[in-house]
Amino acid sequence: MSQAPMSRPSRSGPLARPSLRPPRTRPKVLLVRQPVRSVGPDAESLSAFRTLLIGVIIAAGTAIGLWIFGLLGYTIGYAPAVRLPGLTCDTGLAMSAALRAVMSTPELVLEAGVQETGWMMLGFILIALPAAGLSAIRPFPPGGPKPPATAEVFSWAGAFAAMIAAVLMLAWINAGDRTARLIDIPALAAETPTWLTGLRVAAGLDALAVIAITLWAILTMRLVIPTWLRALSASFAFPTLILMAMAFAQSAVTATQVALPRSVCFMNVAPTEPQWRLIIGRSDSRLATLIRGNEQVIVELRDAETVLYAYERRSIPMFLTSAGSDDE
Repeated sequence: MSQAPMSRPSRSGPLARPSLRPPRTRPKVLLVRQPVRSVGPDAESLSAFRTLLIGVIIAAGTAIGLWIFGLLGYTIGYAPAVRLPGLTCDTGLAMSAALRAVMSTPELVLEAGVQETGWMMLGFILIALPAAGLSAIRPFPPGGPKPPATAEVFSWAGAFAAMIAAVLMLAWINAGDRTARLIDIPALAAETPTWLTGLRVAAGLDALAVIAITLWAILTMRLVIPTWLRALSASFAFPTLILMAMAFAQSAVTATQVALPRSVCFMNVAPTEPQWRLIIGRSDSRLATLIRGNEQVIVELRDAETVLYAYERRSIPMFLTSAGSDDE
């Protein structure tokens, strides 16, 4: 007997196996268009020239900034402090005064911390807050993902905190505790060491204020806030930064110039007059000297043609409080 061949089940029947192949889809292609960059020798030389130009601009800006810093500090700080607002300050003197003030900043801050611990702690708090904000908040580009609500809340708080810090800095510039230290040279020679200590403390606190307001000004440009609030907070921070830098120039240059060793000269005059003088500057064609007479501080202007014999170098407080050069 012959058997009929068994029929295979249809694929569409109930015993058909499901297909395990994924559905075919067209692959998505992302096109990124970038400008063609030339890597030839001309492009490398152009890049090196741009880098050099940026370095030259930064160096020139730093030199001009130091010159302005020293000139302002000398004319609005040191010159009035020695009772001679018309003291001459040329370019070299302004640059050297600025460099001395900047290099002495760590020492001034340390002395301010020793003398005024409370003000020192407040200054470090005002520095730590924006420094923490700069490390915690990252900028969100426009059109990108929306920043979290926490970042927006802290950014708004940081903007108003920057405005409050700017107001505090402006109040410090005119505070009585600061202006009482930036006074003219005392009439009595014995008070000059205390006067110099006050100048150095004021300069150290001003340095902390400059660092703090600089960080607050940078923070206002990185916060996740609306444009109007950024402009408002920056209008508080950046003008305050300029004013605080001028105040620091006044106090720092005055403190460093007063403590700077200067030439002690001998002049052959009448026996009744003091013969030892300390050269403190130049006003037009006249020489500005300091005299200690009967424990009094006297500022004298003499013609530049006067013959003086340089003996040694002393700072203003050391010259005025010494046992007396006339006896040496």
